[in-house]
Amino acid sequence: MPQTRLSPETIAKCARLWPDILTGLAEGLEVRDVLAMAGLSVHVARAYMKLEGEARNDWNDAKRDSADVYFDKVVSIANNPGADPHLARVQADLWRWLAGKRNPRDYSDKSTVDLNVRQTIDLTNIMRDANARLAASRAIEGVTYERITEGAHGVESAEFADRGAAGGRGRDQALAPAARVVEAPATQK
Repeated sequence: MPQTRLSPETIAKCARLWPDILTGLAEGLEVRDVLAMAGLSVHVARAYMKLEGEARNDWNDAKRDSADVYFDKVVSIANNPGADPHLARVQADLWRWLAGKRNPRDYSDKSTVDLNVRQTIDLTNIMRDANARLAASRAIEGVTYERITEGAHGVESAEFADRGAAGGRGRDQALAPAARVVEAPATQK
């Protein structure tokens, strides 16, 4: 589709008529009818919206507002179905569907749930406290844990121990050396 170029006169005309166009859309009139009353084509309106970024937002807001008018038509048809109830049902379904398309947040049959988390939490203090509680519980159990990790500064070792009187072992093993659990990175073959 070729791009429509707008003359300065056409841009000025669109800017002058734009509030009336938006009012017509918000009142539930069809797009072609509103633009025909303004003497503009759909192509000119689209080109103007590309040129004026805020015009697109205003256009979408007006279309979203038209959903209220469409839903009012649904209520009106439901209150006054006329002689043919099947025709009234089809019309009501059409206007309800259009309202759902124009403003899905308020009138859609499907609800959307936003599960995006917009808050960040610093877990540094929580992890430090949890590791301290874990070390304290291991010390109460009387088992020495040593973790060997290979970091940027070579091999580092951290030992957590408080064996107690019996070292967490039975009476016969009270003087035996403490059991060690060593966690080391796995080597690849």
